[in-house]
Amino acid sequence: MRNLSGINLVNFLAGLFLAQLLFVIGADGVKTPEMCRALSLGLQYCHLAVFTWMAVMLLDMYRHCRSSVNLAANNNTNIKTDFFWFSLAGWGTPLVLVGIQLALLSSDIPAVPGDSPAAAADTTGCWWGQQPALVYTYTAPVFLLVLASLVCLLKAAVVVRYAVSMQIDRKVKEKMRRKRCLQLLLHGKLLLLLTLVAVTGTVSAAGDSQVARGAYGLLHSLLGLVVTLCLTCNCKVLRLYTKTWRQSRHVISDYGASGSGRSTSMEALALDAPEVV
Repeated sequence: MRNLSGINLVNFLAGLFLAQLLFVIGADGVKTPEMCRALSLGLQYCHLAVFTWMAVMLLDMYRHCRSSVNLAANNNTNIKTDFFWFSLAGWGTPLVLVGIQLALLSSDIPAVPGDSPAAAADTTGCWWGQQPALVYTYTAPVFLLVLASLVCLLKAAVVVRYAVSMQIDRKVKEKMRRKRCLQLLLHGKLLLLLTLVAVTGTVSAAGDSQVARGAYGLLHSLLGLVVTLCLTCNCKVLRLYTKTWRQSRHVISDYGASGSGRSTSMEALALDAPEVV
């Protein structure tokens, strides 16, 4: 929460937590059709918010890398303005898309088999259902958001490579390369994981494939665990659990360790400048 990237990360994790919560609640289906439809729309909103905040995070990372070609902190004086527009895009855009989805469902468009909330509750849980409007209010926007996120990620990688090559000091060059590559890798992992969940969810909603539904349910069920591992894969938690009781009595010092080694991967997603060399 110390900078704009940290605030964006908190909003991304908040949307991800709400998506997991609604998924668990609607997994077994709800007897009331109206409640089931509300859960499905809420889950769609959270998924769209997660993808939007993912694109916002990658855009902010690209802007940070482009405006800061060294390890010095980038003093952004327009944090409030940027956060306002980021919040408007991150939470407002999904709200508009879900509103369009609700308007299409409430219109007189004839429904297809399996489009009712009750049918969705009996077959796939209160998730998507088989809704024709889903292509325009979920699949197409998610595809555009993934494409925009991928473009920002690739452009940030090009800028990082150029910035690293400009450094003269070998220690500074290695530190920048390690820090920036870790950030790019973690954002790429999150984008790939979320894309797989969206693809399996769309396929399971468009057809009657039990394999796609099972893959979607499995990926979504493991999403929280996998994201936790992705965010903490660079910390020393596992090493602490492997210490014996006798070794745990000694004080473990990380003197001399690099900043990237002491920090967790969640901290690496925030674009703080590392310690001065």
